[in-house]
Amino acid sequence: MSTAPPTSRLARRILLVLCVTAWVGAFVATHLPAIAPAGLGVGDKLLHFVGYFSLTAIFLVTLISHGLGRRVRTSLVTVVMPIYGGIDELSQPWFARTAAWSDWFFDLLGVVAAAAIVETIVFLLAARKNRLDAG
Repeated sequence: MSTAPPTSRLARRILLVLCVTAWVGAFVATHLPAIAPAGLGVGDKLLHFVGYFSLTAIFLVTLISHGLGRRVRTSLVTVVMPIYGGIDELSQPWFARTAAWSDWFFDLLGVVAAAAIVETIVFLLAARKNRLDAG
């Protein structure tokens, strides 16, 4: 059973398009020749963390909008994100980039952080709704 409020069909479609666009964009960006992020002053590991945090968050919000329950969402994130991160990292040498287990580790930290935050927000919103409904 889902704890998410009903989402309109249009909103679900928009989220799905945003999710797919984010994933395709991230895959393309991580397979272009490496360039230093101009003037950002951030390290590679932070970019990995933020990138996978963002991908996981949009993935979870999309799954929630489609009414998938917490167990299904958690299972999908636990399986899909590490596999995608591994494929993403291991395929980079084919595009004149380097693969590193430490990058994958920071990808996974971003996944865990996003999942914890999104699921906590969903839990708190459901608890608030239950309190308001009760009276």
